[in-house]
Amino acid sequence: KEIRKQAITDVVGKLTEAGIGANVSDKVVDILRTNITTGGSYKSLTSQLRDGLLNTEQKGYLDKYAKQVTVDMLHRGSVENAMNKKQTTGFQVTGTIKRSDFNLGNGFPAPMISDEVQIKADGEFIQ
Repeated sequence: KEIRKQAITDVVGKLTEAGIGANVSDKVVDILRTNITTGGSYKSLTSQLRDGLLNTEQKGYLDKYAKQVTVDMLHRGSVENAMNKKQTTGFQVTGTIKRSDFNLGNGFPAPMISDEVQIKADGEFIQ
């Protein structure tokens, strides 16, 4: 029983360290307590967490961490892959987000950590 309490306390501590407010952590604690004390299944636990935290009916749980981001995608071309002989298309995604838009890194002065984060990803699709 004491281990269960400590596990829940640790989860709350990590959520708080990550800057996640009580409106989210309280919901997580309720779901964990219910599933740990009743011996609920892992499937039930994950389902409740997903439904509780991503619920679009109620505003507030993860709203301040969710925001639409627009990125640019550049098609780099298509070639036949020499190894597998399949058509392969390359692309690059770039964009910029601000930490402050997601309430992250507010405690650090600008010289230590930039508010802007550059995103760059390269990928490919294989037919």
